[in-house]
Amino acid sequence: IYAHNFSDIWNSKKQKEFRHRALCSSKEDVFFSFMGNDQDAKVGCYKSCDDLARNINMHKKIQSLTFIELKLLKLILFWKKFQRYSKQKKISTMIKKYVLPSSKHFHNILQSGRLQVTAHNQGVKLYYAQKELTQNVGLNTSVCIFGLWYDSSKADWKITFSNHKKSVLENIWRKIPISQQWYLKFINEYTLEWNVKMTVDAKIEAQELKFSLTLDPVYKKWAIDLLKGSFPTSFNWQEIKLKQTKSKIINISAISKKHFFPRISFDFSSQQGNTQPQLQNLDKAINARIISARCIADNQKKIFLPGEEYDLFSGKFLIQ
Repeated sequence: IYAHNFSDIWNSKKQKEFRHRALCSSKEDVFFSFMGNDQDAKVGCYKSCDDLARNINMHKKIQSLTFIELKLLKLILFWKKFQRYSKQKKISTMIKKYVLPSSKHFHNILQSGRLQVTAHNQGVKLYYAQKELTQNVGLNTSVCIFGLWYDSSKADWKITFSNHKKSVLENIWRKIPISQQWYLKFINEYTLEWNVKMTVDAKIEAQELKFSLTLDPVYKKWAIDLLKGSFPTSFNWQEIKLKQTKSKIINISAISKKHFFPRISFDFSSQQGNTQPQLQNLDKAINARIISARCIADNQKKIFLPGEEYDLFSGKFLIQ
């Protein structure tokens, strides 16, 4: 519950399956033997659920309410939700002057020759000769916790340091207790370095992390070591199945008759651990390619604890 709001948990695939089976299946179903810690119990809920009696009692109370009492209860619930929304709105207004104000406002934070880096309130975009190379959020990080994905576009952003050589951006995630610091620096005229550090305010168990760049659909060709190919023509969240490779460099090139789009190499070879390249087409609404460094946790999860600063990622983009 510390990592997800109640709505996400309640509407998750596992919770939906549990409610469906509880309503529609016989309690003799082997599914219910997995509840609780006693493997010999046919229905684990009956033996190990400390809320069973309380739940039954509450159910009886709800059933005994009159029509008017039920309507009043719903009205009180609506008022409580309104109070919570108003409180969040007030907090948002208080920090407004410290964060990047709108996705329509872009702040030029770095420039090297024809390359330009801009920040907005969902991430970072890349430009070449004033033509945007990225699409949608641009640079993005994401984390999978208990099967649910969260990403840096749903965060409050601010620029903590910036000069003509390097910039530091902080993003405080809204739904989970994560804060990230992005360090962006041009190594030379064509190479942008991207380092990510992270702190947490509560224990986080992550199954997977991704460090991604969403790109204009004119980028159609890809190459990873000796592997080569083209992105699919349709956009419906397709992933390109890659053969096993040890390479941690993704090369992509564009096909465009109107404008020149430079070749991009995403190099994360300095990244330790089980980190793999990933290529995807997003959906029609976003209409973008996405290239990612996919970090899969050992032993199915990676634990992050409060009080530590984690060097999460190090990569660079060669654009020319």
